[in-house]
Amino acid sequence: MGIRFRPQFFVGCSTYLLVVFLFFTGCKSPQEKATRYIARGDQFYKVGRLSEAVIEYRNAVQQDPKSAIARHRLGRTYVAYGSLKSAVTEFSEALQLNSSYQEARVDLAAAHIARNELDLAEPLIRATIAAEPNNAAAHALQGQWLAATGNMPGAFQAVEKAIQLAPNRPDLYLVLGGLHMRNKRPADAEAVFRRSVKANPQSAEAHLMLAQFFFTQRRPGDAEKQTREGIAASPKDVPIRLFLAQILAVTNRLPDAEKTLREVKALDPENPQAYRSLAVFLESTGQFDRAVAEYREVLKAKPLDTDVRYRLVECLLASNKLDDAEKENRDLLKTNAKSAQPHFNLGRIQMARRQYAEAILSLQTAASLEGRADVYYLLGNAQVATGLTKQARDSFAQALEVNPKMIEATLAIAGLAIASGDRSGAIRLADSAVAAAPDSVQALVTRARVLLATGDLKQGETILLNALQKDPYYIPGLSLLLDLRISQKRADEMPQRFAQLIQQQPKRPDLRWLSAVSYYAIREFGKAEAEVRQALQIDPQIQSAHRLLADVLISRGEFEQAKNELRAAIAAEPANVGNYLALVQLYERDQNWEEMKKLYTTARQVDPASPLIANQLAYLLLEHGGDINLALSLAQLAKEKMPTSPHVADTLGLAYLRRGMNDLALAQFKVAAQIDEPVHQYHLGLGYAANKNNAAAADAFQRALSSPAFQNAPEAKLAREALAKLPRN
Repeated sequence: MGIRFRPQFFVGCSTYLLVVFLFFTGCKSPQEKATRYIARGDQFYKVGRLSEAVIEYRNAVQQDPKSAIARHRLGRTYVAYGSLKSAVTEFSEALQLNSSYQEARVDLAAAHIARNELDLAEPLIRATIAAEPNNAAAHALQGQWLAATGNMPGAFQAVEKAIQLAPNRPDLYLVLGGLHMRNKRPADAEAVFRRSVKANPQSAEAHLMLAQFFFTQRRPGDAEKQTREGIAASPKDVPIRLFLAQILAVTNRLPDAEKTLREVKALDPENPQAYRSLAVFLESTGQFDRAVAEYREVLKAKPLDTDVRYRLVECLLASNKLDDAEKENRDLLKTNAKSAQPHFNLGRIQMARRQYAEAILSLQTAASLEGRADVYYLLGNAQVATGLTKQARDSFAQALEVNPKMIEATLAIAGLAIASGDRSGAIRLADSAVAAAPDSVQALVTRARVLLATGDLKQGETILLNALQKDPYYIPGLSLLLDLRISQKRADEMPQRFAQLIQQQPKRPDLRWLSAVSYYAIREFGKAEAEVRQALQIDPQIQSAHRLLADVLISRGEFEQAKNELRAAIAAEPANVGNYLALVQLYERDQNWEEMKKLYTTARQVDPASPLIANQLAYLLLEHGGDINLALSLAQLAKEKMPTSPHVADTLGLAYLRRGMNDLALAQFKVAAQIDEPVHQYHLGLGYAANKNNAAAADAFQRALSSPAFQNAPEAKLAREALAKLPRN
């Protein structure tokens, strides 16, 4: 648990007067301009407007690159963002500019500990204590370093020393309590937090820490009591009132929680934490329309609060209102083009639309502006979606370099290891994620996935069921369990499980969707259709619902209705190539070659790199009329991507044959004939005939015609005619 200190910026009267003076007289030097930017950044940071704070501190650095204060403040803002790598860079620069800057030294040591770079942290801590023996923060940090190296007695002693030096700092008690929790001694941790309250009875922060401890121990009554005591001690403190609202929400008293947040908003209307809180609450409880309305209302009063507009975009994304999110984000791009966040948001919008190539460009721009872990992580996901696995692995690794505790990145690399066949690497990565976050359901499910993929079904199933006990509604875990039960031929167990979950949360479209899949797996198509229609009623844009409905209709032979559902699937997910290919199969039943060509052409626009689509479109053009030159280029593209595929070789052979390149055609047909398919034998016969090898041609035609499956194929008549036309010896 990393130590967290409140920002102490010392913007006193003299600084205020300086800012006023500069405002009226104009800045006469870069240093004076930097001072002004720092003061503005401090104000933004203090009220939680981090994106604006970053911009102001960067402006200060640009004006005065030798300002250690600007570098330090920028580093602290990066810590608040979770960008530890960038924070380390800025803290290091601050120290190089001012070697006696102890506050920067302490923060740099804390960042190194957070990144598990213990060997780099230790000399910094030692140097700080040597220079300032009574520096309480340095002693607390030394305790964290000792705990990380396994010296728990020394850790407790160091933190107790810190508290002795500064008994009125609740954050130091938080460190000590965290050490006791690490040793699985909650009673001792409680005693520490009570000490903090006793030493600081009027401190809302001390009361809040004890209340949060009770909350984590599943003692909501004690948490609420302590929170109300803290409010009585410090009636105007915003964070403790926000925590009260959280307790009320978790204990299903949503109206009371909303009322509390409205009171907070009125209590401190200039505090972003206060005036944003109601909208954040509405968003977190799934009341997206009300949340959007509240964010817009806040923006009327605070039009310059960029973070509120970012939150609005987040909310619109969460409610899948992509067009509205893009419109709001477009305004952010105009005014904040040098900020990473709007480019990151654009990447998320493009990811939701499955525009992965465009998303990669947007996220690369965001990463170049600010190397945040979440940016690299999403970039890795976009690269995975486009098949760029090596680049994706590098992006996930960069996310871990920025934030070594980001288990999502570790788990993503584990997933790539599974796909590449590196089972030992996947197990190692999954184990490290579970070790770092033993209560993480995501980590447990990934570990289960790795074990199942490596054939350890018993242990994988045990871990998966354990994860779902922790969070019965975790969709990736439920999906994995459904796949497992289908493979075990035990899919009939799943509908009842989903029914129980749906009874508790009937408005969850993702649960309805999985329930529909479970019914489809056991061929109860009527129930599958009912569930998927319920899912669509709750969320008309739920992905893959129309596709599943089409599969249900196909199973009943209702092909025209299935076509309509697949068209709806394409409209809902225009970037999902699978929907086009499914509709192609229905038109193939009707031998509607023109519609098939149109669908393959559109699918190729969506995924121009797909060798499968290129090959199929080339074959259609060759066999059912079209541009032969285009067909040849498509077949060559497919051959480049799938050089050993007999089907691609067969298509390329036909293209060469149509162009009169008979030797090249025969060579490809010989590759295709390595698998015993009658159509390939027929084409091989055409190749031999074109090269005047009549005996070999006759032999190939006869092999094709000897197959019972070939007798009713359209090519059978052509094969008989070609055989009849061969000269007789």
